[in-house]
Amino acid sequence: MYILFGFIVDVLVGGAVLYWAAKVVRVDLNFKETVIAAGAAAILALIPYVGWLLSIVALFYILYQFSLAAFPNLVLLVIVSRLFVALIYFGLMSAFGN
Repeated sequence: MYILFGFIVDVLVGGAVLYWAAKVVRVDLNFKETVIAAGAAAILALIPYVGWLLSIVALFYILYQFSLAAFPNLVLLVIVSRLFVALIYFGLMSAFGN
């Protein structure tokens, strides 16, 4: 149950934060593209041990394919989105956890 909850939070919140960060950094991405990128990264993050690394690499690659943005902008997008999703996820888990 917690894995499904984490996956949904990762996709929806991650997509929304990526969209917001893209608007701040002025990278041309729409909401659908950010949710697709966040969903692919969330699926890869479910792989034990190496999933987090594959998730970050895939997020960079997919965002680059969608936007053709400069590398520093992509780094900023990925760092902001991953940190925000982690904070939201751990906050919700501590609030609703047993």
